[in-house]
Amino acid sequence: MKLWTLLSFVAAYQQVLLAESNILVVFPHVYYSHFKETARLVSKIGTYGYNVTFVTPFPTQLENAHQGITEISIEGIVEPLKDYVANFYQTENTWYSYWSHLKYTKDIGYEYAQKVLENENVTKLISSSSQFDLVIIEDVSADALTILSHIFKCPLVVLLSEPLGIFYDNYVTDITPSKQYNEIRSMHHWAFKELFRELNTLPAQNRLARKFLPSAPDLRNIMYDTSLVLMPSYEILTYLVPKYPHVKQIGGFNRAESNKPEIEAENASASLVVVSKNIPSYIFEKLLDIPSLKFIYTSQVSDVIRQERVDLLIGDGDVYDIASAMARRVKVLIISRNYWHQSFLIDKLVDERMALQVSIEDDFKKIVEAVNYLMNDAESVFKVMRAWTLMNIEQPEGDQTMGWLEHVLFYKGASHLRPSNLRSSLLHNRITVIIILIIVDLALFLLFYWIIIHFHKVLRHAVLKVCGAIRRFIKRRAQPQTTISYIPIDEKKFRI
Repeated sequence: MKLWTLLSFVAAYQQVLLAESNILVVFPHVYYSHFKETARLVSKIGTYGYNVTFVTPFPTQLENAHQGITEISIEGIVEPLKDYVANFYQTENTWYSYWSHLKYTKDIGYEYAQKVLENENVTKLISSSSQFDLVIIEDVSADALTILSHIFKCPLVVLLSEPLGIFYDNYVTDITPSKQYNEIRSMHHWAFKELFRELNTLPAQNRLARKFLPSAPDLRNIMYDTSLVLMPSYEILTYLVPKYPHVKQIGGFNRAESNKPEIEAENASASLVVVSKNIPSYIFEKLLDIPSLKFIYTSQVSDVIRQERVDLLIGDGDVYDIASAMARRVKVLIISRNYWHQSFLIDKLVDERMALQVSIEDDFKKIVEAVNYLMNDAESVFKVMRAWTLMNIEQPEGDQTMGWLEHVLFYKGASHLRPSNLRSSLLHNRITVIIILIIVDLALFLLFYWIIIHFHKVLRHAVLKVCGAIRRFIKRRAQPQTTISYIPIDEKKFRI
């Protein structure tokens, strides 16, 4: 009984200590679908009685706002960044290469960081006497924003709002036995990505941070001491597990759509297809030639789906758009840009035939065939209903997330959660691994080249011998079978 009383006293004392905590939340993503989902975490923090300063491009639109939440508007960054993203997606040659997506990630991250830090309201916040006990920043590849953690001298928590894909393979691992070869491939992707970050992305972000704070430390010292990384998870992706103890899965996003009313049948439009503006305009123009279908080309996919009776969504795999569609039994066709833009969730939906996927590199006839197939396939609706159920299974995201945030607040950081090999501020361990990986790859290439040069005659002879044997086998199989009949001979007539 005494032990229980002591534990109760400690818990109550902890709540008293944390009750007056000030939390700075910076969610700068300029698309409302991201705001709608991630802002629920802000409302959840508010219900626990914390003082929250919320930096957002969508002020006054927070549902379930509480008295302790103060909003700081950065709505001026929305249109410039949306224009930048739209220009990237409309450039046909940017859809294919890994290099172009690395460069895009670097450029859009720089644009985000620069526009947020240059915002007048953010500048006033930085120069004010405000004090915070925790900073939560949404990951938009804007590494310079982590300087806020240094300015206010408090722990840093990062929220990943994008669907899990190959660019997050440094946070999660696939434990499926048949997919272990992906870990080798991911190691090479990670090495190339880290080299690009070390030589290109981080120097630019460091220069930007020191432009606003000349005494700013190397951003590596801040980022690699991040106390907590919060990431989405789905019941359908149970085979993806965090690689490190400080990475926490907090459940799937996109559940708010399930509470929206269904559209009345009299508002329905016959055979209406919504095409996301993430799809290049030249593809949309070709789609207009498909007869008996009405097309809407928009960046506000979820709004159109809420207002109209839509039969089909054609998008690039945006999970928020797909969630809006599946909540209203809308079939989904994904036109993938390239392998690097895939997400684990979309791959799973396609594997389970809950969505159909084609490549932008496919012949346009294949895209038309996919559209016609979905428009005429009655079973697709039931597959979409099942997909929506799997995407929206409740997980204990609220209380679990708050438990970890309070853990960081109470200990004023959570460096004990991070593995020792990630605490190196200058990434010496990572750079060593990258160099070793490159040396091994180079050695294997040279070995293969040496074998080809020195044994090309032997290899050529072996290849020709195998090809000859295959050719003779095929030739024998192709020849008609002939039968030889034997006439019995009377040996007595021919005896000498």
